[in-house]
Amino acid sequence: MPRYVEVVVEALSREVQRDRLHRTIWQVAKELRGSVDGSDFKS
Repeated sequence: MPRYVEVVVEALSREVQRDRLHRTIWQVAKELRGSVDGSDFKS
């Protein structure tokens, strides 16, 4: 496989991993936020 193809594949792989991590973090945040009442943060 030509080197430029390897570079593109590696870059896409990093983007896919970053996207999966981003979605996972937001899903966890949504789950945690769902169990907290907004009035808990008001003074």
